[in-house]
Amino acid sequence: MILTSVQIKAADSLYMKNNDITEYRLVKMAAESIYSSLIKYVDSIETKKILILCGNGLNGADGCALALILKQSGARVYLLSAVDRSMNGTTQSYYDECVGSGIEVVTGISDEYDVLVDAVFGISFHGGLDSSLEKLFISAAEVSAFKVALDVPSGVSADSAYVCSGAFKADLTIAVCAKKPCHLLYPAKHYCKDVTVADMNFGPEIFNEINPYLFELSNIDYKSLIHKRDDTLHKGAFGRAGLIVGCTCYRGAAVLAVKAALNCGAGIVSAFVPDTIYGSFASECISAVINPMKSKNGGIDDKSLLQKLDGCTAVLCGSGLGLTDGAVNAVKAVASTDLNVIFDGDAITVISRDLSLLKRSGNTVITPHMGEFARLCGKSIEEIKSQRITLAMQFASQNRCVLVLKDSVSIVALPDGRAFILSDPTSALSKGGSGDVLAGMICSFVAQGYSPAAAAIIAVSLHNACGHAACDELSAFCALPEDFIKMLPSLLK
Repeated sequence: MILTSVQIKAADSLYMKNNDITEYRLVKMAAESIYSSLIKYVDSIETKKILILCGNGLNGADGCALALILKQSGARVYLLSAVDRSMNGTTQSYYDECVGSGIEVVTGISDEYDVLVDAVFGISFHGGLDSSLEKLFISAAEVSAFKVALDVPSGVSADSAYVCSGAFKADLTIAVCAKKPCHLLYPAKHYCKDVTVADMNFGPEIFNEINPYLFELSNIDYKSLIHKRDDTLHKGAFGRAGLIVGCTCYRGAAVLAVKAALNCGAGIVSAFVPDTIYGSFASECISAVINPMKSKNGGIDDKSLLQKLDGCTAVLCGSGLGLTDGAVNAVKAVASTDLNVIFDGDAITVISRDLSLLKRSGNTVITPHMGEFARLCGKSIEEIKSQRITLAMQFASQNRCVLVLKDSVSIVALPDGRAFILSDPTSALSKGGSGDVLAGMICSFVAQGYSPAAAAIIAVSLHNACGHAACDELSAFCALPEDFIKMLPSLLK
């Protein structure tokens, strides 16, 4: 579960109301949980010299409350008031307690501290830093202390990937209650580095009421989502995946997509490829049912295509298909059916010219990378990166499709308003052909009867696991899309 800044504030308010506790008590709970998380990363904390940078809001209150706990543990604790404005009432109360307990207030950062804690803004940051805070965080960056951010590093937007100039760069970020979008999205994640969650134990009733819609997707989540195969069933029970892929220039894309589909469990994989690549394609995909299609200018140009799709439980259209007139017509023809369709590659370019092609009766999964998504939604890549979650969710909802927005951190957005954000990306997947593998995997799972949403979530998680496995064996430099497919047998055991 990932919560936005608005949802966190709502959860705090609900918990205080439902349990009849004050903000002061809630802050103490947060500080106790933060401390429990911190001691897992800082050995012998009672021997350390710790400086806490405090703001005037509740993040500052968390910092001051943490200072009191650290002092009780035996650590030498110091405070620095980082914001020259009046404090929130709860923050002022904790700050006064710190001063009253003998915690010294200092005015600058030096290299004498073992641990440096940023409790200046947390989730409340927006805009930019003033010059005094920029100078303060520059000083922080220059010292060797272990740097910890409470909830969100100052200068980082909690709800996006945005990082302003001069932001605090943490070695560890302790997310209070739940991770925020910034903890997964780059470049913000670079400033969070290692992220751990300080659990507030709010309970399911609080979260049910605020209705979380963002979720983290790891490279092991596929394991709990894939069904055990029934050994009594025949091939027909595991579906028929139809892949309309390839052209003379992009035979490799077709091979990768079909091999990925074959290795993800579909009972029958039927490939519809231009007759110009039939021979070389057939020699590499001997387990597939191969349908050589009439072609023109190197691409599919066959009016009999639709009738040949009869019996397919899922269809992938577009990987390496090209943009010949015949290929464009194939995309439009497939869009007109009520089949479960995964649109990838060149099919997305065709759809970007006519979004009405997505207004279809069948289920749709669409898998654009950032450049393709820019064409689909009419925005620049930079605009998309700054609000990728919102735009992905809007597109999926408006077009009643499952959107897999491919990037270093991919997002699976569902038409019901939920979105899943991939964690722990690997640059091994940043290779041409990687997306063809993913598209073939999604098609295979949909063909077997998984819902389009489940198929996309499973495939993105498993695809990332393949990337990591290939990286471990071959390095991120050398791992190729065909190697990701080779990882599937061991990962799906």
